[in-house]
Amino acid sequence: LRELEEFVARHVGWPGIRRARRALALADENSWSPRETVMRFIWEYAAGFPRPLTNVPVFDLRGRHVGTPDILDVRAGVAGEYDGAVHLTRESRRRDLGREDDFRSVGLEYFTMLASDAANERALVSRMAAARHRALWRPPDARRWTLELPPWWVPTMTVDQRRALTPDQRRRWLARRQ
Repeated sequence: LRELEEFVARHVGWPGIRRARRALALADENSWSPRETVMRFIWEYAAGFPRPLTNVPVFDLRGRHVGTPDILDVRAGVAGEYDGAVHLTRESRRRDLGREDDFRSVGLEYFTMLASDAANERALVSRMAAARHRALWRPPDARRWTLELPPWWVPTMTVDQRRALTPDQRRRWLARRQ
């Protein structure tokens, strides 16, 4: 995004540059798929909730990686995941339920967006609001998670961090994105 901001700043008079500037304000370099971006927009603009973090690793208080949710409302303690068609297999569904349990076990409330939710945004917003409401009523000691990176973790949350990886690290840590 930094490089795109520099490009936009250098091309002030170009056709469409105002639109590019507005789009840039909405962009998130750690959003991994178009549907995650749609989910984030619905969270922010249709539901009216604060901008969430995207694809940040969550750890338990002992430093174990719990998971990396598509979106995370840190203040409320809500994790959101987009489940597309690849999540319909028996094995994927089993893994997804395990992830949901893992997030809930550390005190995060959880919701899922399905592909069919695009046709019924109101139902998704209602589900998001219910998850956020439940999360906000949890006692403070129910929060057993952190975003603090343990010493062994290799961060890949920015383009600069991803570019700095060795080829071996790239294969290992970015395989899911390829």
